[in-house]
Amino acid sequence: MKGQFVLLALVATLVTAPVAATTTTIDTSHPLTDDAHIETFESEGVTSAAFAQVDLNVTVAEGHDGVGLDGFYLDTGNVYLRLDYDEGVDRTIRFYLPAEYFAPRVQRTLEPKRGNTPVSLTPVRDGEMTAVSIDVDGQTDSTYAISTAAGGIWSVRSSAREKAENQTGWEFPTLAGGGEQWQYIRAGSYSTASPARINDTSATIQYETAAPDGGTQWLPVPECDDPSTQAVCSLEEQNATIIMSSQDSPRIRYKSSTDLLSDLGGAINDLRQTDDRAKDFFGSLFGGA
Repeated sequence: MKGQFVLLALVATLVTAPVAATTTTIDTSHPLTDDAHIETFESEGVTSAAFAQVDLNVTVAEGHDGVGLDGFYLDTGNVYLRLDYDEGVDRTIRFYLPAEYFAPRVQRTLEPKRGNTPVSLTPVRDGEMTAVSIDVDGQTDSTYAISTAAGGIWSVRSSAREKAENQTGWEFPTLAGGGEQWQYIRAGSYSTASPARINDTSATIQYETAAPDGGTQWLPVPECDDPSTQAVCSLEEQNATIIMSSQDSPRIRYKSSTDLLSDLGGAINDLRQTDDRAKDFFGSLFGGA
């Protein structure tokens, strides 16, 4: 009797235990990486392929009509991506698209124009491809508009730094390690297309901006979400930090190791800039500094 109870309890546990979502890593193992599909896209403006690993059909088009979107869309400056997943299985799917379709960029959450499942975009293979990742909850048919202007960050691929140095006549500094003094990257010397590079992923990095009192202040450089709209942002790439700017790039300073006082000061400045109550509090606390 006791053995039967244990067996029934085990069966109940197996039935009720949550099942982890499946992860399907396709990467380059799909038809859209073939030259034939790339040539079709370049000549006809649209190409589509069914993936073998899952029941997924992917379409890339230069116009919204190529992915079945109705209504008015300004196609200039956009590429459209349609993901039609026809399985009832919850899973995470990741695949790579060559830069010939659209230049890689960082976009942690790209909301669909049609459908309800967002995707994330990440540059891979030294900017030669974009990793597209989607978490599906059963069947979905979602379509996305991808800005071609935002992709200038990685279109220069591995030669970005050399191109920037040729254009500006100034060699971007690299972090030698162990330094205690601030090192600087001058304003206007980098952009999204020609980013600055710091050979450290744990450095304290700040940018110079206007202070509320009319002077200047140093704030922490935020992580990249959509570099095409951010005045300045940072992105980790292997063992380096990439600094990009979509506007007039501000002056950057950095140290090779985390500086707690500088981080605290930058965080306080950031908070004071965004919250009047915090500004009043820290203004009284630090004597208006």
